[in-house]
Amino acid sequence: MQQLLRRACHAANLARARGDPVPPRLVERFQRRYDAIVAEGLDFHEALPPLPPKRGSTDKPRGRPRRRTGHNLLLRLQTRREDVLRFLTDPREPFTNNLAEQALRMMKLRPLLTS
Repeated sequence: MQQLLRRACHAANLARARGDPVPPRLVERFQRRYDAIVAEGLDFHEALPPLPPKRGSTDKPRGRPRRRTGHNLLLRLQTRREDVLRFLTDPREPFTNNLAEQALRMMKLRPLLTS
């Protein structure tokens, strides 16, 4: 997944540098590969044995069964595919939110610097 997203970011940056959108065929290829990677990961996690219940819990489990962190991430990537890959179709959308995080970090540090 990491390689796919890096390649998609590179393709989007090249297209932006030319002033063109990412070609629709390339966007579809990235989306298909994204779906395949998520499906492969979900198959892997569903083949693993279930996690034991938390210590101290009652004999009668409540709610949904526990999942591994990677499984939860894959489920989120599956449901948020359009949000994750939006930078491919919308040239105004950045690949990362680093600028927003940096702005918030400065807001947090500013009161400390004035003291």
